[in-house]
Amino acid sequence: RAPVMTSRYAFRIFPDEKRLAATLVGTALQRNLKRIAIVRPADGKADRIAEYFRQALTQNGGTVAHDLVFTPGNFDSMSALGRQLEFRKAYKKAKEDAELQRQPFNPRMVLLKPIVEFDAVFIPSDFRTVRHLAKLFKFQQVDKLTLIGDHQWR
Repeated sequence: RAPVMTSRYAFRIFPDEKRLAATLVGTALQRNLKRIAIVRPADGKADRIAEYFRQALTQNGGTVAHDLVFTPGNFDSMSALGRQLEFRKAYKKAKEDAELQRQPFNPRMVLLKPIVEFDAVFIPSDFRTVRHLAKLFKFQQVDKLTLIGDHQWR
């Protein structure tokens, strides 16, 4: 990036990611959100702000509970953020229960009770991805989860 020249006619229109991350962390810690998961796209565009967020969080006494990566536009990779082994067990039980009740088995209805080991999720991605992830959280019965975003949420 070319530096902005000092001039009263020049100003930045793109946010300073380091300062943005520090501000987001400061606000999260004020709200007692200390264990935060980072869910970021694999394309590398959010790596810098995610790292600034991680640094600011750990320097101020917080912890990164998880750092998960998904492939943008690939809904299967986004859905795979769940727990695989427990799902297999629940899948098998739901299939057996359907057979016992002589009802058709619908694999889409196999759900796990969520285990949320963090206070919030930082998602440095665009609003379409955030909307999809929020719907996934709701579908997986995750209630009252604070989402933290960057400038792409506008």
